[in-house]
Amino acid sequence: MNETVVEFKPEIFVVTLARDIMVVSRTRVEGAWCAYIKSVAGTDHSNEWQQVADQGVKLEERVARALFPRYRDMEYAG
Repeated sequence: MNETVVEFKPEIFVVTLARDIMVVSRTRVEGAWCAYIKSVAGTDHSNEWQQVADQGVKLEERVARALFPRYRDMEYAG
């Protein structure tokens, strides 16, 4: 039997609320999504988003949905 394994790659979007505050959304393999917020130095957003994704605080669902309406039909990860 020949099976093809496809590696999951999350969909990631970044919202910069202020120079030093970023929010990152990330889809999950189970089909849900989540958003995280964190303060950053504000000097290199192209790299700082990863800190937010890895170390940020999970946003409550109502705030996350307001910032990322693209996920209106997707479950928010609990």
